[in-house]
Amino acid sequence: MQGNLNYQYKSANGSHLNMDFDVAMFANRLNSYQPNYYSDLVSGMPIAEHIYTNTTPTDIDLISFKVDYQQALWGGLVELGAKASMVGTDNTLDFYEIIQNVPVKDVERSNRFLYDEQILASYLNYKRQISDKLQASGGLRLEQTNSVGELLSLQNLPEDYVERSYLNLFPSAGLSYQIDETHNLRLSFSRRIDRPNYQDLNPFEFRLDELSYQKGNAFLRPQYSNSLQLNYGRSSGLNVSLNYTITEDYFTRLNDTIEFRRSFITTRNLAKQTVLNLSVSAPFAITQWWSGYANVNMYQTDNRADFGDGKVVDLRVRAVNVFAQQNFNLTDDISLELSGFYNSPGVWGGVFEMDAMWGIDLGAQKKFFDGKMNVKLSVTDLFYTKQWHGYSDFAGMQMDAKGGWESRQLRLNVNYAFGNSSLKSHKIRATGLDDEQKRLEGGQ
Repeated sequence: MQGNLNYQYKSANGSHLNMDFDVAMFANRLNSYQPNYYSDLVSGMPIAEHIYTNTTPTDIDLISFKVDYQQALWGGLVELGAKASMVGTDNTLDFYEIIQNVPVKDVERSNRFLYDEQILASYLNYKRQISDKLQASGGLRLEQTNSVGELLSLQNLPEDYVERSYLNLFPSAGLSYQIDETHNLRLSFSRRIDRPNYQDLNPFEFRLDELSYQKGNAFLRPQYSNSLQLNYGRSSGLNVSLNYTITEDYFTRLNDTIEFRRSFITTRNLAKQTVLNLSVSAPFAITQWWSGYANVNMYQTDNRADFGDGKVVDLRVRAVNVFAQQNFNLTDDISLELSGFYNSPGVWGGVFEMDAMWGIDLGAQKKFFDGKMNVKLSVTDLFYTKQWHGYSDFAGMQMDAKGGWESRQLRLNVNYAFGNSSLKSHKIRATGLDDEQKRLEGGQ
């Protein structure tokens, strides 16, 4: 459930004031059942059984207020604003073992995690047309973050209480140059912060089986990225972008070991990640009835970290991703769409080296009633190749993992446009909770 109050004011001189007040509440109720059966390797006779179940209710409350103001000044446009957001999460884990068909609560593994966060931010941006061809922009954002994470349990853990307070400054700058009517260049720099998802801060242990589990990390720090980008564009739609990004305290999923026999998945901060990325995209038209779009993305990623005890991450990967879509307008009412992608061997998370993967989708659509009704029949993953496979060697544990999902699907979509087709559709407006809602992964 969420609500938004918005106020806007535009003056005759072109200044614009926008205010948003947002409230959102999310609740999630999950139950799990995990039976573990053991049998003799030779005879196949049952030896033991361990059956577990748990309930994990989660409640997340979000409040945000922001104000933005813009006005023409000194031959350019100045934008300034401020935002305050408050987040409160309440996560409970009740863990039970089924003994003789009776659930018995394990108080040592049951716990409750509370997390509260307040962010105060202000920003100032300015852009100006220097000449007919050159435009410059710059900005500065100041953020103060206060957070408290508290784990209530019978165990004495180092992450029982984690309190943080930090102040950050984020500059940005850009230059745009219009070479001629069809060519333009842009050079930009930005520094940004990405905070962990709320569930990644939750130190609960979610069992996958008796020897492996997943847990959050209350000590997880935000990651900071410095990015330099050069972009070239043409009016035809061709876009070429070269980007170099250095991320400090990059957080990612890692597989680790404990007690010499159990493994777990958690999110941890790497020392550094550097990414050099070249992206080329463009629409194309082969004939009047055959058109499409293509994108090629090439990158090099370096992940580095040293957690001690021989737990070192030093991984460099060069990879390429390709996507293409083709549209065939057979008649005024009938069209076909063929799209596909190819991902070369790459890296997932901090240490998983992934094999190549590709897939193709096919669809056909027909319009009825002067275009008001549209019927589309499509097949995703036509050759059932969207299966992933990766290998990891970290912390003395070698993992060979593979999997997939219900990627091949037959879909039928029917759309009908009612009312006056000349009315313009309402554009979805960003609110003050957009950043916070992106961090709800698994907590909604």
